Amino acid sequence: MSKHKMTRRQFLKGSGGAMMSLPFLPSLFAREVLAAGEENTSTVEKCFFALGTEHGAVRDADMFGRKLSYSSAPDSGLTSYDFLAGGSDSDSGKTYPTHKFHYGNLRDYKETADEANHPDDPDGGVERLSYVIGSRFNEYLDKMNLLRGIDLHHMEIGHTSGYNLGNFASAQNPIFANNVQTIDQIMAYSDKFYRSMQGVTQRSAAIGTGASLSYRSDGSQVPVLGLDITTVENNPRTSDVFKKLFPGSTAGAPDTFLVDKVLAHYQSFISPMTSTGKRIGKKDKLDLERFIDSIQEVQRKLNTSNSCSPSATQSAYDMRISVNNFPHQEMIWTELARIMALAFTCGACRIFTARAGERYLTRADAGNSNSDYHKNIAHQLDARTDGPAEAHRIFHRLAAKEVFYTVIATLESYAGEVRDTTMLDQSLCTWQAECGVLTHNPVNMWAVTAGSAGGFFNTGKYIDFRSLNNLSLHQTFRDWGMRPGISQNQFLGNILMSMGIPRADFEDMDFFKGPGYGHWLRQTSASYNSGQIGFPQALINKSGGKIPIWTV
Repeated sequence: MSKHKMTRRQFLKGSGGAMMSLPFLPSLFAREVLAAGEENTSTVEKCFFALGTEHGAVRDADMFGRKLSYSSAPDSGLTSYDFLAGGSDSDSGKTYPTHKFHYGNLRDYKETADEANHPDDPDGGVERLSYVIGSRFNEYLDKMNLLRGIDLHHMEIGHTSGYNLGNFASAQNPIFANNVQTIDQIMAYSDKFYRSMQGVTQRSAAIGTGASLSYRSDGSQVPVLGLDITTVENNPRTSDVFKKLFPGSTAGAPDTFLVDKVLAHYQSFISPMTSTGKRIGKKDKLDLERFIDSIQEVQRKLNTSNSCSPSATQSAYDMRISVNNFPHQEMIWTELARIMALAFTCGACRIFTARAGERYLTRADAGNSNSDYHKNIAHQLDARTDGPAEAHRIFHRLAAKEVFYTVIATLESYAGEVRDTTMLDQSLCTWQAECGVLTHNPVNMWAVTAGSAGGFFNTGKYIDFRSLNNLSLHQTFRDWGMRPGISQNQFLGNILMSMGIPRADFEDMDFFKGPGYGHWLRQTSASYNSGQIGFPQALINKSGGKIPIWTV
């Protein structure tokens, strides 16, 4: 039997030329085709979501939990991995010890707040990974990773809008002259990622409550799609995002149900025998019914009278950020997550980036109408005083709960292309803050990830990339756990590879001065210990390949 590639976008051009399709139905295709897809994950159409939040500098105990809040001696339950042999750096003459990773299973590190001796317990005595990654994540831990020790080797760059995704020039203290495109844009315009543009209405979409994280190849910042809440009078709605991703309504006319556009094909597929003479499987029938119901439900909510009107009484769909609608942010992000999941499933858009900006952060101090979060909280974190640290951990828990959790839980509820998988399985979702353990300092950054990108990544792991015996950064900040780890360049390169982009398509050794993605500026003098170096050339040389333990 001849093999042929099938995608889940199979039917019906909607108005405006947008393709609206039914999900992938495995029971209609030959076993040989399914087997090829399961063995070769590159045939799966992968999806990418990146969340960025401002500032960073959340305390270890709040982010990682008690057992994983160590500076030098790792928890005894972790396994070590030899990453780089110790030696002497040829450029600086400084030495560096053997670089070991440490890793373990996330589920092994759940504790109650009492067991962790943590002062706050919004989880009500239920085990959790940490205060920030609360108990609602427990059912998804096997599909998540918690990474730490990711470094940008440009010690003090101030605030930035783009380096989470590779534009290291977008900094308050610029080191590089020109902006470069971010990794989402490399994916968006790669024929390795979008092998067909059929049905794609947006190559990528920037959403959220702050400036975009995304930069184009010409250095310009990608505008936020339908959600530019920095200008209050715009009053954007979640329905604006829906319409841009699924165009088809006539301006000024009432919205129509997208489900009507596929109803004829839906009816033919739900019948006992399809028009091709193949019987649809029971599981596929349930998936198809769920898909139709989900479109109908999203459109019903988005078209409810006055549901997004700024004049309505605190509507759950009013996208305007103000102190009065803070309690409704979770519902807003729930709607955005559902729209994203539909876009992923339908193929309308497979790349989303989001930023929860300072106007969102301010909610953690909403009781003080005169509060300046940036000055009174974020810039007080380095002093390690309790008040600002408490407000800051509240923000991180809100971002985790209302944004990241909502996205991954929604993606997990949708069936994937390959049998017994979900949309989360074929996606990669990432969350990074702006800084590491110090405000303005992108060293020892963490990342929370979910999804395996179709089997490219291992999941369910805590991985500490820091070289705990390297004290080059720690004369002053020894007990804050600042140890050199792996590069943000390698982290971003691995994300691109997971999305099917080969190294030859994104690495530029002459331009970036090193492997992976993004500019390199190795600071051999950036050390509080004059005898050791944190970022030797040997570490840079290893930054082009797959990251051990994290990748399959």
